[in-house]
Amino acid sequence: MFTFIKKVIKTGTATSSYPLEPIAVDKNFRGKPEQNPQQCIGCAACVNACPSNALTVETDLATGELAWEFNLGRCIFCGRCEEVCPTAAIKLSQEYETGGVEERRLPATVPFRAV
Repeated sequence: MFTFIKKVIKTGTATSSYPLEPIAVDKNFRGKPEQNPQQCIGCAACVNACPSNALTVETDLATGELAWEFNLGRCIFCGRCEEVCPTAAIKLSQEYETGGVEERRLPATVPFRAV
């Protein structure tokens, strides 16, 4: 028992005060996807590659607009959307805080005009 207590004291702090101090993440961390609608060409490769159906694209043929929707609640952060995007319009960020997001804001819709 004494050996165990001695080892615990030697080890020091094993936890961090997370809400007060942000946790450092690795450069290869796969966080929340961020999209750049100016780079998107509307090919829907990301929609086809997404295994959890977190991405959808709806087309309004009358106006020529596409509505790209990303549902953060369904995303498994696999990175397939980033891998298949030919124009690098989707990048996985270093952001890991998604717990405080309001449920009604989980689907993020980004409209853009098809060229």
